[in-house]
Amino acid sequence: MNNFAEIFYNILFHPVIAFREFSYDKPYKLPLLLVFLISIFLLLLNEDSFSFATLLVFFFQSFNLIVYWLFFAFFVDLIAKMFNLAGNYSKLLTLTSLAFIPWIFLAPLKLLKNASFYTSDLAVTLLLGVWIWTISLQVLAISETYNIPRKNAIIILLIPFLGCILYFVWAVDFFIKLLQFSTL
Repeated sequence: MNNFAEIFYNILFHPVIAFREFSYDKPYKLPLLLVFLISIFLLLLNEDSFSFATLLVFFFQSFNLIVYWLFFAFFVDLIAKMFNLAGNYSKLLTLTSLAFIPWIFLAPLKLLKNASFYTSDLAVTLLLGVWIWTISLQVLAISETYNIPRKNAIIILLIPFLGCILYFVWAVDFFIKLLQFSTL
């Protein structure tokens, strides 16, 4: 891929081709830079005024998104290895970072949501579409990284989510039983 505009265009309109091209060429600086820029972009959407404290919050939240992205890729890679799938962690990092590109549409959607009462429902619906688009690109990234069908990539993506739900249910059940025991 030649330049950022071409990468951007291919991710938005031809993601399968873009991911396959990046499967062979794994830039190491682009994913980190892309996730950092997207995190700054998302934070700028939610701020009305700027100060030194705001910049510190930007840095901390950008760092949080980068750590989230690294752990997400780590857990996906760990689950894939549990299923004996051959893949490359750096390739997964690259492809999953590219899957965040649709988040650039969050700014116009925020403006649309704040424009009037009538456009807020449209903006929320389009926001849901952006999230579904991002998740489908994540599935495609997993599929391309491990060379598996997309339905298997969906399962790999859902396992940590289902694990979190199960852990939450167990934790709530534990505290409910603890409260019932203390009231006896």
